[in-house]
Amino acid sequence: MSLELCAKVANSNSKASTDYQVIKLKGNVAMATNLRNTIRYQGTPFPSDIDCVVDSETFMKTYKVFKAPIVKREEQSLKLTEGKTKAEISLKESFFPFEVDKEIREGTTSVEPKNFIAAVDAISSFLALSTPKTTPEAYIIGKFIYVTDGKFLVRTPIETEFPEQTERPLTLSKEFVDILLAVKKPAVEILVSQDSFVVIFEDLWIETSRYAGDMPADFESYFAYNTDKILEALPEDVLGTLKSICDLGDKDDTISFSKMGISLMKQGKVSFNIAYEMPSLFMMNCDALKTILNVGAEFNFEDIKRVLFKGKNVEGSWAKYSAFVAAPQEPAKASA
Repeated sequence: MSLELCAKVANSNSKASTDYQVIKLKGNVAMATNLRNTIRYQGTPFPSDIDCVVDSETFMKTYKVFKAPIVKREEQSLKLTEGKTKAEISLKESFFPFEVDKEIREGTTSVEPKNFIAAVDAISSFLALSTPKTTPEAYIIGKFIYVTDGKFLVRTPIETEFPEQTERPLTLSKEFVDILLAVKKPAVEILVSQDSFVVIFEDLWIETSRYAGDMPADFESYFAYNTDKILEALPEDVLGTLKSICDLGDKDDTISFSKMGISLMKQGKVSFNIAYEMPSLFMMNCDALKTILNVGAEFNFEDIKRVLFKGKNVEGSWAKYSAFVAAPQEPAKASA
């Protein structure tokens, strides 16, 4: 699986970056990068004299044919042998931009992961809610991981004690999160520096580059603004049926909420209705609602412009126009 993750990172490079659609092999180490994310796997069964670069897609397709091949470096190829089965993979002359056998720790802060991977898993479905116009971002701020795309704002608590960031946030892209969750092992250490964020597993080193960016809005104030709102569970039969009609909807379909009930709208027409009175009139995208229903256990639909929800280790809001509601301002004091 770890070699497959290396290939996944390498293959994520665009067609214009074919020089990086490769895996660097050196002894028992395999490494791949797309310049934003880099993965280093220290656990291949290859001999110590292996030192070469191979096309990632060709290598993985060939390697999967074997169970436990003998791997030998030839002058212009990598030879795989197992019983009567033999294969050769041509070597690439690509330049690999990183030192394979070097772990850079200078200038980093070591952090104990604690519940970091579980927290990332809790918000991962919201990172998948990307559209051509919006790309969700995850931010590590204080004791929470926040995710927003401008319409929804979600958070989950973390026990991991990261160093305070004052100039630019610690961000997690969907691609980086997908790689972390695909490992399916506990992390053993996290390293944070000005330029990178590294999550270390037993035999994997997964790094993402940090780019310049402004510190995000004061997310905490938006959650504080809604602390007095009452959230309640939907009846089980209504919740189950609502999830089912979300499955029936296409990506661009919407769900309408009103005193007449809950309806799936296809091309502006009602195609399915649940006779359950809702307190306000509003419409919501099927994909967004499905994600909220899958993580939420309690909801508040009273505001015509936003839905509040809370589930196990996750809470948040979805808004028709903007996820952010400014906290009420104190009245201006009269001048003397």
